Amino acid sequence: MVNDSTRAYSVYISDENNSVQGSGVLFYAGGKSAFVFTCAHVVDGLEKIRLFILKEINAACDRYDVFCTEISSSQVVYSPLDEVRTDDAGTKTHTEDLAIIQLGKPESLEIPVTNFLITETYRNRPVYVQGYPNGVPDGRSPIEYLDCLHGCVVVNPADSNRFTIRMDNTFIDAGSRVYELEGLSGAPVWEDSEEVNGLLGVFTSAYGATALLSKTFVTKAQQLRSIMKERFGIVMKRKLEGIPEQDVAGSSGDPIVFNGEIQTEEKSENEKWIENQLVGLRCIIEDLKLQDAIDRAKELIADSKFASLSKESQKKGKQYLLYCYEIADMDAEFDALESDMRESGLIKEHDVLRQLTRSFMQKKFQETVVAAQHYIDTEDSTKSKTLLSFAKAFLLLAKAYTEQLPIEETIGVLLNEQEKFIYPTDEVEDEALVYQMIGYVYGEHYHDNVNAVRFLNRSYQIGYDNIVLESLGVAYYNLAVYDATDENGKIPDFRKIDQKALYKARECFLIIKEKADALFWAGTMRRIGLCVYNTFVFLHDNYRILTIYPDVKKYLTKLPADAWRDVEMKYAKVSAQKGEIDAEEFPHITEKDKSLLEAIARSSKCMSLIEDVTANVPTKQIRGLLEIANEITDTLNFLEIAVEKIEKSERVPVYVQMINLYGRGILMFGWNKKHKMESIYNCISDCDDTNLLEYMRNFIFEMDAPIEEAINRFKKMYESHKNIITWQELNHLYIRHGMFDKADAMYRELFSEHKELIAEGPEYAYRAFIDYVMLYRRDLKYALQCYLDAKESFKDTDIEGFWELELMFYVNSFNDPERFETERKHFVEKGLVTEEAYHRTAFIAYLTNLNNAKALEHYNYIRQYPHWQDSGTGMVVAKKEEIYFLNWMGVLKPGCRPSLDSMGEEKAGEVREKYKTETWHSVIGRQLKNQFRVKKSIAMDAWSLYQLAEMDALDDIQSLDYVYVSHITVTRLLEELSKTNNLKIRIILEYIQLSDNIHIYTAGFKAQLEVRNVARYHEFASTVAVAIEKDCVAVYGDPIVDDSIIEHFRNRIVRVNDLESLLAER
Repeated sequence: MVNDSTRAYSVYISDENNSVQGSGVLFYAGGKSAFVFTCAHVVDGLEKIRLFILKEINAACDRYDVFCTEISSSQVVYSPLDEVRTDDAGTKTHTEDLAIIQLGKPESLEIPVTNFLITETYRNRPVYVQGYPNGVPDGRSPIEYLDCLHGCVVVNPADSNRFTIRMDNTFIDAGSRVYELEGLSGAPVWEDSEEVNGLLGVFTSAYGATALLSKTFVTKAQQLRSIMKERFGIVMKRKLEGIPEQDVAGSSGDPIVFNGEIQTEEKSENEKWIENQLVGLRCIIEDLKLQDAIDRAKELIADSKFASLSKESQKKGKQYLLYCYEIADMDAEFDALESDMRESGLIKEHDVLRQLTRSFMQKKFQETVVAAQHYIDTEDSTKSKTLLSFAKAFLLLAKAYTEQLPIEETIGVLLNEQEKFIYPTDEVEDEALVYQMIGYVYGEHYHDNVNAVRFLNRSYQIGYDNIVLESLGVAYYNLAVYDATDENGKIPDFRKIDQKALYKARECFLIIKEKADALFWAGTMRRIGLCVYNTFVFLHDNYRILTIYPDVKKYLTKLPADAWRDVEMKYAKVSAQKGEIDAEEFPHITEKDKSLLEAIARSSKCMSLIEDVTANVPTKQIRGLLEIANEITDTLNFLEIAVEKIEKSERVPVYVQMINLYGRGILMFGWNKKHKMESIYNCISDCDDTNLLEYMRNFIFEMDAPIEEAINRFKKMYESHKNIITWQELNHLYIRHGMFDKADAMYRELFSEHKELIAEGPEYAYRAFIDYVMLYRRDLKYALQCYLDAKESFKDTDIEGFWELELMFYVNSFNDPERFETERKHFVEKGLVTEEAYHRTAFIAYLTNLNNAKALEHYNYIRQYPHWQDSGTGMVVAKKEEIYFLNWMGVLKPGCRPSLDSMGEEKAGEVREKYKTETWHSVIGRQLKNQFRVKKSIAMDAWSLYQLAEMDALDDIQSLDYVYVSHITVTRLLEELSKTNNLKIRIILEYIQLSDNIHIYTAGFKAQLEVRNVARYHEFASTVAVAIEKDCVAVYGDPIVDDSIIEHFRNRIVRVNDLESLLAER
């Protein structure tokens, strides 16, 4: 269904003969010119271009007039960063597939100023594409063929100029998607939202030869802003996600109207060249790629054509480089370039704007006053009115500091009643700098964070300098912590922080982090690193605390000692939760701090052990684990001594952990220690965190109360507070008592019925749920679905990558073990994964791929780490993957007789006889046979491979194109080998290892979910998932028949004893 609010912006594009079809999006800002945005490949090579523009009469009745105009190729502007490549077949491709068509607006064409914004793109964002799939036949009205396709963003690389969407529409013919989508090239891709018309990009091309899985590429719209500004002087508004109109100063939501004249005079070839180069340079700067911009600017200045340019063009080129040096804090380079500009006659003394902004941001306010007053007082007929206005603004804003002037004598003088800058400027964009500085002064000097946010948002909307995101993030941060900050500038109570404002600060910082190159990010950290760091500390985002801390150490080298202690302790408290800490790494902390960190590390290690036992040991067996009980006792004894060495104000979390540990001892081992819990509670009873005290009282009550009464107490606490903290406490109660079905249900309700509880930080709730599912071995389908649904909230790719790798490990998906190894190493370096965990998971990845050499490399590491010892025999207890490997390598042999169900010659014969009694696979369907003739591929489980081995028939599959074996199947074969030392199984594993057509492969999360949602996920289920993803036959050998699998996937399954007749179809 088409969208009326954006329908009139859809333009149909063709050539003179209507042999080329494409779409575009109309943009009109006022004046004598209108513009159409489209793809470069749509109009490249056309001499004459026809545009069909809709003029709304009555949208509700689908009544539109059509205006047709014809323009020449000279009216098309391409991206200055575009490189046209031609392949051997003569097909052209554009690296930046954007084009802007400028057309004179005839007086007869009355169209309103277009009202849409450029918005950011995020994964999983709903979108729609509105254009002309298949084109428009000659003589027909375009409105009859305008269509709308809905979908969502699936991939959005921060370092790419395009993103990928998947369209949901089923009416597109699966066999000819590319043909049907041809007319959509250049069509606008809109944010699917009722709040705002947000343009995300232009539809570019299909994904693969058949628009595989309905995936298509979209070129991002951000570059359009730069080109429109640099080439035509027109400002296009933009907007951050989730920012309400009241957060923007002086904005009515109306579009920016262009009242100027677009320059049309003839330019020399050199002037055209420099104009193109500068537009490209601007695009790179706005993408926060500072090093690329510096390199390009240097190349530009060194070019022989540069010296022949006008002084104004040379000045502009060098000003871009000055800006880069300023943002990168490259002071020596800045001074040298400015000196060169003076010697060349490009400036008289200093670059005025750079001097004003640089001195102001370095807080050299008296220097700003002098520079601004000097420019105002200088008699110069060529003086820029914009620079003069800037000087007047900076003069007043700097005097707010030097003379302590009130708001009404500084900012109040600069704005009219509509909150618009009163002094004249050449362009709307120029006002953005003033609003940025006003916002800065509102927050930093006057501590009016509400207005700071409003003016910085206004600056972002109309400006092009993305460094405003730093100031905006800081403003939201200051707004968040204002009520929580005491008279000493400390934040003693995190609960008073405005989480909603803090989350908006997070969004600003993550946009910078995702886009910025290393040089820009270094400057960001030097300017606002503490705000960035503390934002994630107050959001309890441990991942980002651990990853940003090294940058804080690297770039904030001049902090005072007390600030360094604060930074180190925030990091160290999180790091200690991994169960170990080296306090000597932190030179600024005190001896009492070290005692606190050691207490956190020791208690965290013990709690992790308890969680591991709770998750993996049946409840009835836990009481027999005396070594766990002893570990809890030893930890409590350690904490009893340590707590006395800790600063009194820091003792509460240690006391809380002690209460938790005593409670676990009571629940797990029946200790009679409730009186100890009550005694420790008295030590924290004067704490002002009433919610914590209520929880502790309920937890102590839980120790000897009937479980239903304890549940009711926790439910009552949740109902009275209705926040995520009390929700978590109730959830943890269920987990402590092994009531996992109730804990599962709470998570499902949280994500469906109580989203308001996580509105201020959905990412953290999703991550907690995934962690819960993996730790407590819950049904992984929920974790996989949660990951796929929630990826758009993981705003940086490291977070998404971390959880993807975690899930890959738990579902035994190691299709690319080298990537798995490399990316996991990245998380070791960031302190998120221990060395032991890294080597063990990499060892498993290579073992299940039968890569003996790489598995041995990692095994040599993990064998050095401590292993449990059997208390009875004193023997080291190796984990099962180590046993599988040692057996596979021939170092170890089974120490007991195999079970009756193990793979063996006699058992295989019994199973083959059982096959003959089954009826569900008596006939191989014609569809399956036809499919196999086309695609000679199969996926096999362990028993099917073993049956072939027993019948000496493994070579029968040698002639197939592909034979897929899942990693779970390889694991099962290794397990059987470790039990039986069966030579036939060893032959199978070596056959898999050496055969070119056999591939060890695990299906992706989506294909797995197709199976997991209808059946228990066992070894053959993993084979079916592979068959679904690879669209091939699944060969079923396991003697245990899963009725759910058969019911839902019978049409692609054959029993291994029927494989011979299927192979005969070749």
